[in-house]
Amino acid sequence: MVAGGGAAEAAEGEPTVALIDVRAVQGATPAQGAQVRSALAASLAKYRIELIADHAAVRAAYGPGAEAAMAPNVEKARLRAKEGKKLFDDLDPAGAEAKFRQAADLFEANAGGLSSPSDLINTYLYLARVFFSTERETLARDIFKRVVQIQPELTLDKAVYPPGMVSVFEDVKKSLLSSPLGAFSVASIPSPARVYLDGRDRGAAPVDLVNIPAGVHTLTLRRPGYAPWVRPIDVTTFRVDKISAELALDRHPALDLVFVQKGGEQKDASLGTTVLDYLDGVAEAAALDVLLVGRAYKKDRTLVVEVVPFRRIDRASEASEEGERDGRRNADQARTTRQLGEMQSLVLTAAPQKETDEFAGRILASLAKAEWIPAIAARRSVEAGGGAIDETATFGLRVSLVPSTRVAGSGKNFPNAPGAGFRVGADYRLSGRVLLAVETGFDALAENDVLLKDSAGNVVVSRSQNVQALYTSIPLDVGARYYFGVSTLAPYASGTLGIRWDQLAFREGLPFDQIKGSSGLGFSASAGGGVDYALGTRSALFAESRLQVGTIGASDASIDITTTSKNPDRKLPVDAGTWIGLRLYLGYVHVF
Repeated sequence: MVAGGGAAEAAEGEPTVALIDVRAVQGATPAQGAQVRSALAASLAKYRIELIADHAAVRAAYGPGAEAAMAPNVEKARLRAKEGKKLFDDLDPAGAEAKFRQAADLFEANAGGLSSPSDLINTYLYLARVFFSTERETLARDIFKRVVQIQPELTLDKAVYPPGMVSVFEDVKKSLLSSPLGAFSVASIPSPARVYLDGRDRGAAPVDLVNIPAGVHTLTLRRPGYAPWVRPIDVTTFRVDKISAELALDRHPALDLVFVQKGGEQKDASLGTTVLDYLDGVAEAAALDVLLVGRAYKKDRTLVVEVVPFRRIDRASEASEEGERDGRRNADQARTTRQLGEMQSLVLTAAPQKETDEFAGRILASLAKAEWIPAIAARRSVEAGGGAIDETATFGLRVSLVPSTRVAGSGKNFPNAPGAGFRVGADYRLSGRVLLAVETGFDALAENDVLLKDSAGNVVVSRSQNVQALYTSIPLDVGARYYFGVSTLAPYASGTLGIRWDQLAFREGLPFDQIKGSSGLGFSASAGGGVDYALGTRSALFAESRLQVGTIGASDASIDITTTSKNPDRKLPVDAGTWIGLRLYLGYVHVF
């Protein structure tokens, strides 16, 4: 399913939902935010949704952030540079060189965490001073070349640096800048993104960078909510390269703006992007129907949790008839709608997991009410002690055994029909609570040692003559079920109307006698109720009881008794009358 397909599409399966972060603000600690997020994610996982937790875009959204991960190494590099300066001042060039090399390596490896090239340039220049002090001018020239590549307009202060070092630096600079320069273009996905070359801001991508000194440069692209894209770029003279940077989603620095009125639509001053643009990117990357953004803050010594849902909907405008005939598509056919939903809040007290369980239910219930997800997703799963058959499924198949008993009715010389049987039924969903049902099956009853009387009440066949009556029937019933609720135990009321083909036969061993049965069409109606017990989203066991009233199709038949010549043939009327009985349906249902 595409991200944000909405309730209609989500009905085809479990909606995909992700809780990307619970941002700690206003006195709450990051540890508290992470703890609340973990508890709420566990609560959401108990519901009938597909909770997306392991997608890279989701993990990055609530992770520490790529730049934050680089920060310790940047600080470590600064510490090494500081130690190198002290050793240099203490006239220990070997120790200083080791520290400066370590610092330079750390700065270069974590270029994405640098806001400017000044730290790296200062480290390089101190390393060059070490080389000059130890009479290694060739190594110093290599360092100066790198410094000029990073900052071509740099000029060394003669009051700070030795004259010989300044002279060599100017010579390297003149030689490098007089050589042919290079150029390249930079594009980003998504666009725009801020472009930094060797730590210096060069505008927003897409951008063309020209007059670049030949050599290896560090290219960095930044966009709020995305990890810095850092690559070494080998710039060659007289060649124009095209570089396309695909940025990876990361932690957004201002995610809590969604809790401010229109805050999610505020544009970033540098790039013009918004928090909604970022959420849209996460939803698209992880194929999410709904994305949940949370924050936690302290209020009156309690921890308050707030959650705002977000969804993106891919819409397609209908092409005109002329466009369809010509095979053309409208230019605005594909477009995306972004929505923020109703905020839900929770004040945590003593039982956070129980409270987040209820909170997750409230969140999903509000999404179901807004028709962002199907209502079935807002009910507890079977594993968590609740759940229901998917109330969005269109068709259902029921198979059941049907024991029954006759409780009332009129009749003479007739078994306790219609007897026990089995049923196969099909359900068609008219709405979330109403199902149209059609069922058929087979009923049978064998009654031993029947007592048969003629119309005058005289016994024609006694029980001792071991006559057995056999009743069979094929019913066809049409009815409906109405569900009072959708949960693990889903109660419903039912009613049916139907016809049945009934047949009555006799098995007897009377000498010279022949007992004939009959067949015919009967009618029936029933009212009752039952309950489904969900085994999963697609299947359940059910039990249903019906009070059924009907006529027997053999009611107009007669039974001929052929006797000896001394006793002429006689007719034995069969008055089946009506049948009133209780039927119990025990079976299994599967929905599609």
